Amino acid sequence: HSGTTGADAVQAEFDIIRRVTGPGVIEALDLVRGTDGKPSMIVFDWVDGGPLHVWRRSNVPDMDRVLSIAQQITVVLDRLHRERLVHRAIAPEYVWLDPSSDRVYLVHYSEARSLGASTAARALPDDLFPIARSGAYLAPEQTGHVERGIDGRTDLYAFGATLFFLLTGQPPFEEEDN
Repeated sequence: HSGTTGADAVQAEFDIIRRVTGPGVIEALDLVRGTDGKPSMIVFDWVDGGPLHVWRRSNVPDMDRVLSIAQQITVVLDRLHRERLVHRAIAPEYVWLDPSSDRVYLVHYSEARSLGASTAARALPDDLFPIARSGAYLAPEQTGHVERGIDGRTDLYAFGATLFFLLTGQPPFEEEDN
């Protein structure tokens, strides 16, 4: 990703969101351009609620709500993976919950990557937006501890870790530096 700019990243995220629009994805209404004509910001539709990890601090969901949340996330993951995209950043802070309607949205597509024609996406050290979230939700291939490319299983691992958090209020593992 050498030579990638912030404008390129904003454009890429906008394009991905438009590509997978539907239930569970907050609609990208517009792409705002700076005075230089380059993309600078995405304008999203308004959605009530907030990040799952904030809601979970003061709520213990019953099994029906857990299953509803899980089902809604899988709908988005299915759409992403059918488009040969990997989200790469599934974690409680990127699952948005509107408690009044029980609608769930997967947000933060700046980490998403295309799988290409036949190869798995690779996490590159010079990615413009390094993953700045808890390592407790990273799949082993995202940590550099295993030599395997990133693919749809990466998202499924993080999805499982997110469900663990939803059920217990704790990440599945304590973070370690090594």
